Amino acid sequence: MKVMNKSRLLALGLITLAASATTTRGDVMTLTFQNVSPGAGVQYSLNSGANFTGTTAGVMNWVGGYETFCIQLQEYISGGQQVTYNVLDVADVPDAEPGAMGAYRASLIEDLYARNYAGIDSAEDAAAFQVAIWEIVHERGDTNNLALGDLGLSTGTARFNVNAGSNVVTLASGLLA
Repeated sequence: MKVMNKSRLLALGLITLAASATTTRGDVMTLTFQNVSPGAGVQYSLNSGANFTGTTAGVMNWVGGYETFCIQLQEYISGGQQVTYNVLDVADVPDAEPGAMGAYRASLIEDLYARNYAGIDSAEDAAAFQVAIWEIVHERGDTNNLALGDLGLSTGTARFNVNAGSNVVTLASGLLA
């Protein structure tokens, strides 16, 4: 699995379309962002629930038919914005906020894809998949080292909420279980 990484880490990778299979590590791609769809609104906190910020979670669509999921919660992009990325292995995403991806987090994301990506068929499913990725990437655990037991969407450093009536957090919790 590959991840796209801009030098300032607007790392929006995890390309999932067959067209991306032709990219290899070290390639450079320039992509133009279109929108997030399907997706749903979520609120996140990276300070153990002290403050929440709203964003849209789901499939990121790019000109040329590329679809990605975001790994950096605090990097933003707008429709029509063009970004140049270097293709990296997921484990090689460099050390920057929230920290280096590393082999363990990369293996969790690869497992998440292998088990669940094909089953995404609604806006809530896409948002839940995105939230699960963010939880894996942003959760720090008690000692700044991630353990499977740290992956709870309402506990720990990274926390997530949705509007009443949405099943996104419930679905994401199921993906992480």
